Amino acid sequence: MRANGERGERWCLAKEWPKVPGMTRLVPRSVFDRSATRAALLGALSLAACSGAGDTQKSWNALSTCLAGPAATATLPARVAALRSYELGNTGAAKTGWPGRCGTFADDLYAAIGTDSDSAPLRRKLHERFACGDSKGTCTPPTDSSLISVATELWEAATGGGLKTEAAAGVPAPNAAPAPLLSAAAWRSFSDKPQRLVGPLLTPDGRAILLLKPSEGRGRPKGCEFSAGFSKVACFDANPAMPELPAQSIDLVNDLTSVFAAGLTDQGLVAYDLKSGQKSDVRGTGALRLVRDGLAVERG
Repeated sequence: MRANGERGERWCLAKEWPKVPGMTRLVPRSVFDRSATRAALLGALSLAACSGAGDTQKSWNALSTCLAGPAATATLPARVAALRSYELGNTGAAKTGWPGRCGTFADDLYAAIGTDSDSAPLRRKLHERFACGDSKGTCTPPTDSSLISVATELWEAATGGGLKTEAAAGVPAPNAAPAPLLSAAAWRSFSDKPQRLVGPLLTPDGRAILLLKPSEGRGRPKGCEFSAGFSKVACFDANPAMPELPAQSIDLVNDLTSVFAAGLTDQGLVAYDLKSGQKSDVRGTGALRLVRDGLAVERG
């Protein structure tokens, strides 16, 4: 039965006791406090929600670190550049190599999000792009060129869901590709004016020789020598003792003793050593078919 007290807030269950004259018996009550129960329930729900959000954040940190390494917290251009480098530097097995091993962290994130409405777009992206499902081990990161765009979508969805991107301890980062031997920042032009390339002449010891000549008019060519393995290149101007020649007649001489260029003069076709300026006879027609010594083969 309902006991006396505040209406709707306190309920009492009373057991009828036999009435004995001259005695007063206390009626035992079992009290149910709705206000306290409601507070306890809300606290439990809040704790569960906080725990779920914490798992989501932790799982996102692990996945983002696995995918982008130190660049996970960087700006978009830096992260894209890092992902390109990782793609070049990692060719491991599908599951144990990068980015395949990140599927485990994607599984954890997909399970942690659950039905959280704030992170629902991220969960949907994982399902669409990584093929994540309710079964463990279904998440599979793409291994082709689409990885960069897919990763960008994940970062945008995570940010939209209120997640922060922080480095995760204990998560292996991908290996970056070796720095390129030549980059746009380090590149230096061979000439301050447009030039035409003649050659290259490949030598038995692995070097390469070529000429850079003017595109029109008269002038002296510039010689360039690449070392074996193409790790170094040295370019130099022709010796001033070499006269200016018609640009269209300048060709590279097939000679391994130095860098020779041939061109038409008043005395006919003449070869010049670009380093010393010394001239010599030459025979043949066309680049790499001109020789100073030996037999010249002309093709009809």
